[in-house]
Amino acid sequence: MSADTDHLRVVLRRMIADVAEAQRLQTDVVTRATKAGVTKVLFDYRMVGSHHQAVRTNMWEWAAQASFVAMALLVDNDLTRVRMNMTAVAQRVRMRAFLRESDAIGWLEGAERRRPTIEITKI
Repeated sequence: MSADTDHLRVVLRRMIADVAEAQRLQTDVVTRATKAGVTKVLFDYRMVGSHHQAVRTNMWEWAAQASFVAMALLVDNDLTRVRMNMTAVAQRVRMRAFLRESDAIGWLEGAERRRPTIEITKI
């Protein structure tokens, strides 16, 4: 994890093993973002496959309750991007998935000016 100017960058290099590990990650993300004074998070999931269902459910529940202005996900394929964006909209989570880092950062930079439950980057 590292803090950039206006967001926290979280790079995942492997699947999250279980819900307990997911909760530790969540606590660490909130703690580091608070210390850095940032309200946006960029998760880089490009090197990670799909997590177990219990971990995915826990992460979505956390994301829905997190007090971040916005969260962006970097993913490695278009199907994952679409699936993540549809889930985020359905659950009203202030998160979007992107294939390119520049798009993700651009979305984070404009997060305060939009209603995140209705805006999705067009294909």
